[in-house]
Amino acid sequence: MDVSLAADNNPTVIDQSQDEPAGEEDANVLVLNIRSARYPDPVRIPARRTATASKILLRYLQKVGEDAAAYDTVGLSRSNLTKLNLSFDGEQIVGNTEVGEVDAEDDDVWDIVGL
Repeated sequence: MDVSLAADNNPTVIDQSQDEPAGEEDANVLVLNIRSARYPDPVRIPARRTATASKILLRYLQKVGEDAAAYDTVGLSRSNLTKLNLSFDGEQIVGNTEVGEVDAEDDDVWDIVGL
């Protein structure tokens, strides 16, 4: 069952108990392996290519047990919160950028900058 983190009822981040997308052959779904300095073991997060970096960051924080309210995942310039960015192959992906805009494949490793 898809669970949407978006208010518009367009599912972007897949939440399943086994962390695998329902139709793995679906070209619109990527399985991201995300790690950070604090949590070096990659966490698998299936997501649609239309999922934004901020939604992926929120899902990652939830999975590792961090309080998402303590972090700026959108990139607000005046925020006093710790800023987090998603990074793939040295390229930082911020805020509303869709992960599908990056040349990535299933099971590629992504990093979180700032955690």
